[in-house]
Amino acid sequence: MKNARVTPYLALSFLLSLCLFPSQVYGQCGFIGSIESTLLGGAGVSCLYFDQLTANTDAITPTFQWLLDGVPIDGATSQTITPNLPGTYQVEITSEMCTGTYGSEVIDPPPLVELMGNSSVCLGSSVELSADYDESSYVFQGWTDQFFEFLSNDNPYLATEAGIYFVQISDPITGCVGFDSMTVISNTTFSEAAEIEIAGQQITSSPAYDSYQWYKDLQPLNGETGSSLTASLDGFYYLKAHQMDECPQ
Repeated sequence: MKNARVTPYLALSFLLSLCLFPSQVYGQCGFIGSIESTLLGGAGVSCLYFDQLTANTDAITPTFQWLLDGVPIDGATSQTITPNLPGTYQVEITSEMCTGTYGSEVIDPPPLVELMGNSSVCLGSSVELSADYDESSYVFQGWTDQFFEFLSNDNPYLATEAGIYFVQISDPITGCVGFDSMTVISNTTFSEAAEIEIAGQQITSSPAYDSYQWYKDLQPLNGETGSSLTASLDGFYYLKAHQMDECPQ
């Protein structure tokens, strides 16, 4: 049997064909490539908004093109990318006329949470902030202020001061975190002082307000939340009334 022999010309032609037709040579260009995920994520699983992906390679003067679910991302040609959509990320690395596709980093969406409540607080009072989320799927992590100092694990939370409040939840399966924030401002706009008219036992206030609460001897009267009151007992009566988004008088 004769020994098989490949001529140098044929071997060189084969190598040239690999580099001249990169669509046929993904991953066969002779250089290594990988994707590194930083911050919250780890290899194979990352979290949207929190992770930065970096393409690593030993290729000479490489260029990069990031892909999302196999489709090139417009303008994503740097070595790093911060994903803003969930899906599977890969990177095409091109060097010396060869292109290879590397990595497969799955970016998970964050759990959804919505912070609700009044955005202004009056001096000496509080506003209730609440987190709306799927309690059957996610874990409540708590509240922090604008300096990310922990405030409470209670939901809802009573905010007594102006500031930026953050609420955070987590997905126990992916480990990803979802958050929302609200800016609470100090409300210094006071409702117009009420005018009180007394006719016998009938006490009436004007002008009209959005809410009323009558008091007797400094104690709130249950159910007395209208613009008028029948004072059937001797005592000291007063009214706390205010317009929406204004502080009570």
